[in-house]
Amino acid sequence: MRPSHALLTWCLVSLLAVPLLCSLSVPMVCADDGLLQEFGSMSVDHYVGTCPAMHWDMDWQPFRNLLRVSLGTVGWVENAPFPLDDANCFSGQINKGPLGQNLGDTVDVFLWSGHSFLGQSGPKKGGRPGYGSELHMVTEHLDPCQCDCIKTCGNIEHTEVALGANDNEVAIFVTCDWLKNYGEQWIMNEIKKMHQGNHLILGFASMSYDYGKQTPALAGASLGTKLKGISPSIEPKPILQAWLDTVREWQPQGVRGRISYWDGDCENDYLPGNWRGWGYGAQPPAANDGNLDQFSIADCVSP
Repeated sequence: MRPSHALLTWCLVSLLAVPLLCSLSVPMVCADDGLLQEFGSMSVDHYVGTCPAMHWDMDWQPFRNLLRVSLGTVGWVENAPFPLDDANCFSGQINKGPLGQNLGDTVDVFLWSGHSFLGQSGPKKGGRPGYGSELHMVTEHLDPCQCDCIKTCGNIEHTEVALGANDNEVAIFVTCDWLKNYGEQWIMNEIKKMHQGNHLILGFASMSYDYGKQTPALAGASLGTKLKGISPSIEPKPILQAWLDTVREWQPQGVRGRISYWDGDCENDYLPGNWRGWGYGAQPPAANDGNLDQFSIADCVSP
């Protein structure tokens, strides 16, 4: 159950948000396994490239680790086969395709952290224009690039991600630009179509940094505290508000935090395990071309 008070947030709701157009009678699509407090994470923080030469060294893992520790105090567990890190993170593990494992949809809260970049110009998969952010996977740099049913080569586009048809309610992408649409409606549609029963997708619509006004570790612990609260002095916050407040407190000035969500009810969702006993509300539908106006965007720019 959740409180009836309205959501309060300091942050701006994007003009892409629309009025409530759907009822609570929308059929459920999520085949949840009944274990409502499973956490899973993948982190591609460190890579020394060989094909072609590319190097990055980020420090997102303390964010993931401290968030996991914080939620672990209220019953959240990291489900097998998580956590996965660096060279163990292949594109096929996230891909929803026929050869993909779609591990993000096997847990209630899924966190992916790492590097993303603007897609290359020219045709992309499916013949679509060549821009829009991609998650940078180690499989892009296998030398020689050897694909099989587990390590499908390449990076991950929005069209390759589907969350919620199996188990996922909340996804967190701690990486640059994953929820940025570059002013293009077709990219925004692809972002929204990742919702296949998922309630909220948390991330950024700009560059994001593994430093700022807080360390990643402190930011992860702070997000966990916002989600669960501390009895009796700190009330739990709705997931949407908790993420946007964390971005404001953590990231350098000008960073844009963003959440994609079903606006039928999910803006008021609380993460189960909080001391008040509040939780999710109505189950979202799967996003498709006919109902994309039911999915909205909430933004926050770090001061």
